[in-house]
Amino acid sequence: MGRSILLLLVLFPACAGRQVVDPGARALPLIGDEVMKPAGDLPEGTGGPLPAARPKVPPADPGAPPGPPPILPEEPPVTDDEGDRVRSPRREEEPPLEDPGDEVPAEIPSPEEVLLAQVRLDPNPELCETFAASFPRSPHRGEVGEACREARTQRRQLLLSRIRKAPTVPLCDEFLRELAGAPGHLEVRRLRVQAVAWGKAARRDTAAGYRAFSLSYPESPFGPEAEARSEPPYWRRRGEENPDDGKVALQRAVSCLATGRCLLAEVEESFLRALSLSPRSVPARVGVARIALDQGRLEQATEHLEAALALDPSDREAHFLLGKIARRREDCPKALMHFDRALEGRPDQVEVLYMRGRCRLREGGCRWAVEDFRRALALAPPGSRFAPAAAAELRLCGVAGGGT
Repeated sequence: MGRSILLLLVLFPACAGRQVVDPGARALPLIGDEVMKPAGDLPEGTGGPLPAARPKVPPADPGAPPGPPPILPEEPPVTDDEGDRVRSPRREEEPPLEDPGDEVPAEIPSPEEVLLAQVRLDPNPELCETFAASFPRSPHRGEVGEACREARTQRRQLLLSRIRKAPTVPLCDEFLRELAGAPGHLEVRRLRVQAVAWGKAARRDTAAGYRAFSLSYPESPFGPEAEARSEPPYWRRRGEENPDDGKVALQRAVSCLATGRCLLAEVEESFLRALSLSPRSVPARVGVARIALDQGRLEQATEHLEAALALDPSDREAHFLLGKIARRREDCPKALMHFDRALEGRPDQVEVLYMRGRCRLREGGCRWAVEDFRRALALAPPGSRFAPAAAAELRLCGVAGGGT
């Protein structure tokens, strides 16, 4: 008996940590590697109760309405080695796929419908011609033709109004290219000629050029502007804006001479100002010489004219003024030489023809001078003082028609 008790005392500590499972007991649910048992069923000395069992979830009622979806625990975000967030662990909900059988396929328009829509949007001549050539039997051909005719009329009226207001060469060319033969094309051609002439006058930018344009095209849209630019006030204003521009000072003097609306002192001051700003200006030297000649200062005039010919030996006005000075000095051979040089390239100068005829009349008689007087009379514009003078010389020479 004492030996049995001693054996039990030796074996009990080894069995104290072991769990004794009753073979007849019911199976318990497992959580991880642990067996869930009620706390009261644990033997003494096992270290405390095991985790409580998960409560049972009653089965879902098939007829009950669906409840809210279960809330899942949030998973930790995925990061890289430096701790930056890479992506969210939970995927975004994808949109539900549509049933392709529910879609109605779009109707593809025909080439005729596509071109017709373009014509309705912008009925330009190219689209109209393309439609007529591509679909000659189309039921919309009449509609397209009417739309294009209306667009052509509107385009013509728009371009014509712009050209009449301010004609330019590119604008006139656009009209003649797009609307050849349309009403108004002759007017556009005439305005194009005026636009070209105005461009040349504007590039030259001289009082004489603007005056010539205003006399040649009095009804032009540029006529008022050309006339204003040929007047002394225009060049006075430009001279005030550009006091160091020799060309502006020269054109101020030229405009004064052409219109006769300035004092002689103002004309001479303008020529001298232009010459001081541009010492190699031939027109400025000739202008100073003209004023000196009108005031009877022949030596000063001759000096400036010879300096001008040294710069430009072919200057016609310098030769003409030297011829007048030689004629005043009764040196007709020298005068005739300068008059001949003045008529080179410009044989229609009425004053030069008349002056040369007077010298020829003195040197060789009427037979030599009649031709110059006749040409001067024929070329003289209405109101010119040289027309009656040439007619009188012809009457003195006994030439018929001198009285006209």
